[in-house]
Amino acid sequence: MKHFYKTVSTKTIHKLFGLFAALTIIAGFSFNVQAQTLLSEELRDGVAPASWTSTDVEFTTSASGYAKFTSVTGVLTSPAFDLSGLSEATLNYSVAKFGSGDNGPLTIEFSIDGGTTWDAVVANSDTATSSTYLNQELALPGNLLGEASVTLRFTTENSPSFKRLRDVLLVGPNGISLDPAIEVATIAELRAGVADDSTRYRLTGEALIAFYDSFNDRRYLVDETAGIFSEDPGNLPDSLTNIGDGITGIEGTLSLVNRDALLRFNPDAGSTNLTVTTGNTVTPETISITDLSLDDTGKLVKVSGVAFQETGSFSTGTNYTIDDGNGNTLTFRTDFFGADYIGETIPDDTLSIVGLVGGFGSDPQIFARSSADFEVITAVSNEQELDLVNTFKLDQNYPNPFNPSTNISFTLPNAGNVTLTVYNVVGQRVATLLNNSSYSSGSHTLNFDATNLSSGIYIYRLQAGSNTSIKRMTLIK
Repeated sequence: MKHFYKTVSTKTIHKLFGLFAALTIIAGFSFNVQAQTLLSEELRDGVAPASWTSTDVEFTTSASGYAKFTSVTGVLTSPAFDLSGLSEATLNYSVAKFGSGDNGPLTIEFSIDGGTTWDAVVANSDTATSSTYLNQELALPGNLLGEASVTLRFTTENSPSFKRLRDVLLVGPNGISLDPAIEVATIAELRAGVADDSTRYRLTGEALIAFYDSFNDRRYLVDETAGIFSEDPGNLPDSLTNIGDGITGIEGTLSLVNRDALLRFNPDAGSTNLTVTTGNTVTPETISITDLSLDDTGKLVKVSGVAFQETGSFSTGTNYTIDDGNGNTLTFRTDFFGADYIGETIPDDTLSIVGLVGGFGSDPQIFARSSADFEVITAVSNEQELDLVNTFKLDQNYPNPFNPSTNISFTLPNAGNVTLTVYNVVGQRVATLLNNSSYSSGSHTLNFDATNLSSGIYIYRLQAGSNTSIKRMTLIK
């Protein structure tokens, strides 16, 4: 069933009918996409739904459950929902008559001013004449699409008989719903999710693009807590390719790839309403190759004092070995086939390498994005060598796991102000050990007492000037 819209002028009626016809044509095609669930309420459990308000409406589980409008003043009002960024949206619901009395429709009214007025769109359902439910479909017109805060209400103002209502569903493009998304605030919390290719997550915090590769539309996303890589089948805007672009509200599922080494985020059509910023700064996390693990996949990191064991030229899709001169090695892979260093001579210098952390099997890898990620470390004097030994570094806490206290050590190459904070896996700050405190160059150790915290994984973050490093620790009580 397609609705008739009531509006305040003949001109507006003609506009709505024209747009409604266009939306009906679009919905008639078959698209291989899914849509964001904007509003979903079955009204079958006999309880007034949370965040909804009602007047003269009863909720029952009899006859498979429904909401019963018991008078002509019956009103059921939804919470606000977001239609910004949408080109289509469809409201579905089922209505039936209850008891005797003259027949009449159920009326649906929309507000875009917080409920002050209810004339943005007004529509009537088909007239239910019995207890048999009529399945209704309402394609929302253009004056609602794009609005960030929309509310709808069902009323019986035009019906002298009682009405039954259930199975209210508002979805985005093509009317195909996705399962509701679990909201997570940080990438660390996202990484703690279930990688089953079906459980959906919505990242409410901002993630920054550390790199974009056109192969499978790969994006490496980072925030202050962690990193993750994604492959997008076309659900994100084509313009999201620049390092430093910020994304808020991305939705999708998780899966494990590369022999379960890589946790991948798969954006889906629920990402329609994401928010984008540009020009953000992405800073690599300084880390030693011995500290890298598969928990770091997706991060942008910087490893210093390393050299390639191989000679010759870089080839695509090839593994190379870098070492730190102390017998510790890490795989460097040419994973980005379009990188400008492919075909160039492998450096024979001691380097600092910035790269994205990948992995295969049980081992982490690093991928440089371009030749700009290679920095040659020049020969140094004895005094400068001492400075290199005292490079910026955050050590793994010891002991780990711990109960209830542990030591956190760090090294500063220069004197400066230091901030050391502890977060839980959802990105909430639970402790501030140092807050812009002044420290001399060299090594320092602090004791962290977690007596007042519960068991779990925690993230500690050290920031000194432009240098940032993050590590995880486990509290077991």
